Amino acid sequence: MILSARKPVVVKGVTIGGGNPLVCVPIVAADEQTLLEQARKSVSLGPDLIEWRVDFFHEAGKLARLKKALGILGQTVGSIPLLFTCRAFEEGGAKEINPRDRLDIIDAALASGVPSLIDFELSSGTAAVQQVIGRARAHNVPVILSFHDFLKTPSKSIIKEKLHAAQQEGGDVAKVAVMPQGVEDVLTLLEATVEARKGPVDVPLITMAMGKIGVITRMAGWLFGSDVTFAVGEKASAPGQIPVDKLRRGIEVLRESIL
Repeated sequence: MILSARKPVVVKGVTIGGGNPLVCVPIVAADEQTLLEQARKSVSLGPDLIEWRVDFFHEAGKLARLKKALGILGQTVGSIPLLFTCRAFEEGGAKEINPRDRLDIIDAALASGVPSLIDFELSSGTAAVQQVIGRARAHNVPVILSFHDFLKTPSKSIIKEKLHAAQQEGGDVAKVAVMPQGVEDVLTLLEATVEARKGPVDVPLITMAMGKIGVITRMAGWLFGSDVTFAVGEKASAPGQIPVDKLRRGIEVLRESIL
């Protein structure tokens, strides 16, 4: 039995947390031309969601250029929901961006009306988190509150605490990504996911173990309660992402065998 979220999120007709695993393809372009190329490539792959990792974009801090790029991206992705992420350097971002500038970038993105969701880190602190959630609410844009550990896998209790904290802070989706050092860590992540889903976390979940050891969580995480998985479009945005076609084949094999 697939574990659905008790409070699913719907964006552009796509339900996050409805029981069906969704595939998201990241765009990690550095300039407008590459952005357009990667966006077209991503659309051709038919993902459920597309993420723009704007921290890879060289002119993200130039708000006029950012708005132009968002306009191009919005026209290109069409009806596919766009996840807008300006990842903090401390949690895997492509470069360091001043926290004030990051908030300005997020504000500009929300004002453009293009993003369907935004991702923001729990580690930014309650004040910044509440500021972003408040602004997102004003534009009717759901927020993914996320936590990333690129060095290790925290204990099961800490992973569950992060997922619950994301909900408690007002996140519409809770996300945790960790780095396993062995297969036991992969089990820890999956156990934490299913316990959070069956327990106190009502919002949709996105969980994954990164790197080669964690690939199984990208294919099978949905069986444990993770609602979105990330796949390579043109380039990966995190360790362990695999091509969309391989990921979908893996999901279908599991679906046909188990359900």
